[in-house]
Amino acid sequence: MSFFLLSLYDKCLIIKKKFMGFNKRYVSGEQLISRYRDKGLLGVEEYLGKADVFISTDRLSENVVDVYNSMFSGSTIEKWDVITKLVSDESIKQQWDSDKLS
Repeated sequence: MSFFLLSLYDKCLIIKKKFMGFNKRYVSGEQLISRYRDKGLLGVEEYLGKADVFISTDRLSENVVDVYNSMFSGSTIEKWDVITKLVSDESIKQQWDSDKLS
């Protein structure tokens, strides 16, 4: 009975959630690095996309998602600079470690 008291907008939201669900994205450091190496920052931005929910699988992805979702005090450019630094530093570290083992 309370369903009929809702506005048309609220009814549409209920129907959308019932049939459409979330757009979730599993984010891993390996995937971030791979996309960064292939397409640069644009690849990272495309990977994160317009997801409703991010599920981080490691420390790098957790940090990137935190910065991506934060209400960054600086400009958008500064936010992407921080993301670039996080991903590129980890990429260099992984390359260094793999070269060391060889």
